[in-house]
Amino acid sequence: MGHGRAAEEDGIIPKIRALQEAFRARRLPVVFASTYTPEDADYAAYGGFWTGSRQIVVNRMGTWDVEIIDELAPADGEPVFYNWPFNVFNGTGLH
Repeated sequence: MGHGRAAEEDGIIPKIRALQEAFRARRLPVVFASTYTPEDADYAAYGGFWTGSRQIVVNRMGTWDVEIIDELAPADGEPVFYNWPFNVFNGTGLH
């Protein structure tokens, strides 16, 4: 919730929208990446360095913290890559 509030208060969302619109206007690719924690992960998204982190359930597919907010939603045909946080573009064909 803190990151979302900061994005709203600091005007980050309109800046990202402006970038999206500029790329789309120039017919440049716009891609989206969202990280998630697999259901069968035997460790939490933030690793074992945090006491109790193994009990944390965050970044699960289908939950709000993995979804792209409506204000920045992909246009038709723009790819969304969902991946474990490490090397989110691995296996996507993007280099």
